[in-house]
Amino acid sequence: SCFARNNEIHSAYLGQIFYQRPGEKPHLILVLKTSSLGKEALNAMQTDIGVAIRGKLIPDGMDVMFYNGSGVSAEVVKLVKPFYVNT
Repeated sequence: SCFARNNEIHSAYLGQIFYQRPGEKPHLILVLKTSSLGKEALNAMQTDIGVAIRGKLIPDGMDVMFYNGSGVSAEVVKLVKPFYVNT
């Protein structure tokens, strides 16, 4: 899996999010807890994951976020059990 190829990913959480904006629909959000990485490495990882999920049954798209301890990513981690844990 793309998570196994990226040893820096400690855990992954999948939830649903809805931003209250005109025309916005609920959609999936993927939150990744990772090792401390630079922006270039995070961008490469995000691209790798995007390629892996593109074409799957996700008609409304998916947000991919990295856990930063606050905001939306922290709420998802608090409310959802991880579906992937690097052991």
